[in-house]
Amino acid sequence: MLEDMVARADELKRSLEEKGRQIEEVHQELADLRFTWESGDGLLAVALDGQGSVLELSIDPAALQQAHPQYLGGQIVTAINEARAYVTEETRERIEEVLGANVVDEIVSEAKEHDADR
Repeated sequence: MLEDMVARADELKRSLEEKGRQIEEVHQELADLRFTWESGDGLLAVALDGQGSVLELSIDPAALQQAHPQYLGGQIVTAINEARAYVTEETRERIEEVLGANVVDEIVSEAKEHDADR
């Protein structure tokens, strides 16, 4: 009986180590990708890497002529946030492929609860 428990624990450990390695591979793949988001009017474009870092921000000259600077600032922040939301969803989907949806949902729920407690 003890031998069976030790064997199961070893198997679980190997499985978790493999999942961890796979998640690291996903994160590396994502870090090497470039995601581009464009505003509905096509006047703003944001390029991010897979970790959500802004690589490039493009503003069409027409946006500068049409908008008040404060309004344009809000549009830029919105563009970056929407682009990051897209990257986050892509990351979630790829990690779900490795771990399974239930595990990811549980992790996200715990993270939200932790943030709410702050």
